[in-house]
Amino acid sequence: MVQRKAEPRHYFAAAAVSNGIVWTLTLFMLMIKKHISSQVFLIIHITSCTISGILVGYLTSRQSSEKHLKIGFTTGLVSSLFYIAVSRVMFGTFETNIWTLIGLLFGGIVGGALWKMKVEKMRLFHSI
Repeated sequence: MVQRKAEPRHYFAAAAVSNGIVWTLTLFMLMIKKHISSQVFLIIHITSCTISGILVGYLTSRQSSEKHLKIGFTTGLVSSLFYIAVSRVMFGTFETNIWTLIGLLFGGIVGGALWKMKVEKMRLFHSI
């Protein structure tokens, strides 16, 4: 079996995708902020961070043949750092919501775990 490894370009592409999803939804919600409460805003924002983290953690883990949880964590971490950088550029501050960072990290780990479970299921199926 050929050993594959996730490369830095995979992590940066994942960070761009996850941040694209999060920032698109966040900017849309900022436009309609007067129609939604701050609690709803926060819940939707955290949910979008977690779901985008799961998506990119899963997709990046597919690029490797092993260490899927580590890859998911790294993907979430890179996405979080990218989020902080974009926040700095857009708003001129390093202040960011800790829940956003947790959502991206947790999502990345869950995405890596989902791919790991799929790989193990495929291995079990092919060994029969």
